[in-house]
Amino acid sequence: MSDALFTNGCSFVVGHELKDLTRIDRFSNLVAKHFGWFDWNEGKVGAGNGRIMRTTINSILQNNVYYFRKKDVPGQVETYENVKIRKWFDREIGQRDRKPKVAVIMWSGVNRLETLTASKEEKNVFNYKLDYHWSNGFWSRFQFDPKHLTINPSSQCTWDPWSPEHVKKAGTDYMKIRNMVWAFRDTINNMLAVKYFLEAQEIPQLHYLFCGGQYKPLLHILDIPTFEASNIWWEALDLNKEQVLKELPFLESEGFLEMTERLQLPIGERGHPLEEAHEAMATRIIKDINGIYKENN
Repeated sequence: MSDALFTNGCSFVVGHELKDLTRIDRFSNLVAKHFGWFDWNEGKVGAGNGRIMRTTINSILQNNVYYFRKKDVPGQVETYENVKIRKWFDREIGQRDRKPKVAVIMWSGVNRLETLTASKEEKNVFNYKLDYHWSNGFWSRFQFDPKHLTINPSSQCTWDPWSPEHVKKAGTDYMKIRNMVWAFRDTINNMLAVKYFLEAQEIPQLHYLFCGGQYKPLLHILDIPTFEASNIWWEALDLNKEQVLKELPFLESEGFLEMTERLQLPIGERGHPLEEAHEAMATRIIKDINGIYKENN
């Protein structure tokens, strides 16, 4: 039986804009190949941190791969099933209690949104064949006011094509009114949930940022007081900056995008690191994995 490297994140983890659409050049596959493991990659284009938390927990607890689960639907949707990989996974990874050798999580943007929509709300989706579907809202252009920590009105949202129009509208309004304190606090909760879930599962873990520029400028807001509000107010017990960094020190680390820029490696038209950058990221992760096993021996 083979071991697996579990990876989750957004398009940076998927390997968006790489020339080879089989994704053999993405960093997760390069790392897995180095150690002789299976590339168990749960990344999704546009994924937010809520989805990363949800799919990490669900996938590992069920010991199953999201993208290789197939349900018969009309031909309007691209399926991700690869029969050879599916059979290999069932034989080598599935139907057993063995867990990933390492989990690598690359955290996405702090203010993305995932919705669970009933297909009956949008008649063009699969002719009602599927009951509910998760879809993502993310930013095609994202700016926020660093003084007031509000979203710049010029920011623009992009939604998965299956999202009903009224969900896109309401979701966009929600994303624009959700201030950065709120969004960052939500992300911190996602990160802590995944960290302690993986610890409980006794799976070694590494965490990275897709773009440190969305995180480091926000760290100071963790010291802004927050309160619980009902008919009376009382001080909340939200973790401050020092406490959060003790739990999640990677929040001060260099993001994948910043590393690519520092090394002056090519970036795609849509802003994604390309082959050379994935190779550099793989080298970084391999070094960190070796460090984990050195510490444990």
